[in-house]
Amino acid sequence: MSYSLIIPAQDSNKHHKKGDFSFFGDTTLLEWKISQCIECCNKSDIFVSTYSEKAISIAKKYKIGLIHRKDGISYADILIDAAKKVTTDYIVWVNPTSPFMGPSQYKEAIDIFFLNLDKYDSLITANERRDFVYFNNKKINFLKHSDGRSCLDPIYIATNGMYINSRENILNGKGLIGENPFFYNLGYLESLEISDEQTYYFISELISLYFQKQFKV
Repeated sequence: MSYSLIIPAQDSNKHHKKGDFSFFGDTTLLEWKISQCIECCNKSDIFVSTYSEKAISIAKKYKIGLIHRKDGISYADILIDAAKKVTTDYIVWVNPTSPFMGPSQYKEAIDIFFLNLDKYDSLITANERRDFVYFNNKKINFLKHSDGRSCLDPIYIATNGMYINSRENILNGKGLIGENPFFYNLGYLESLEISDEQTYYFISELISLYFQKQFKV
């Protein structure tokens, strides 16, 4: 099965006025993510979806594909627009705002998904937690606190790091998550997502920890 790995990019968003061009170490979030993806995928399979002239220039610099889109369109339309402009069976959607999900995780998640197409129709990254969960003041995964966390059924907190879904599903307006997704479990560091300005600065301070874990330095 073929796939296109698509990285969305924009000039500005809620986490920083510079958007995906916010500094991350000595590079930008977008270039950091492109470099990670190049380590695990063929350049011919990687695309940047953007309206930004800066992002277009960066994509050309790294010699990867481009999906030109209009500024100001809805998230749903961004997905459908991207799906219309590639011809592969599946789309792997990767966000620059999850900087600590790296090449080894991308490769493993993609391999696992395509080996299990008979069981799952999509993939989403998640962080497994064993916590006492309530919803509308009702217990979800436990009967009494005295049982301890080790006795709890795990819950999965979806992260924005990576999605895989068929191009057909996305074209039909079903978004990035199918009816029967595989939850690819990430560690705490890998699951961190830049969602606002505060988390941007917090996560930026963890770069050295990432390199220690990734390269054992």
